[in-house]
Amino acid sequence: MGDPGAWWTLCTVYPENVVNAAYAREDDRGHLDCGVSLRTSWLTDKGAACLAALQGGEA
Repeated sequence: MGDPGAWWTLCTVYPENVVNAAYAREDDRGHLDCGVSLRTSWLTDKGAACLAALQGGEA
């Protein structure tokens, strides 16, 4: 089996409601896109740029 994904991995450390709230927040900011569920979402270009800026680099 492959990578379980970020949502499931985060839920092993943080309560599910906390992870859901963070995903919803980032979706509202335009940083995530998804097909049928935020649990399987991916970064948008805007989200990748934001992450790169937070890490001190460029997307």
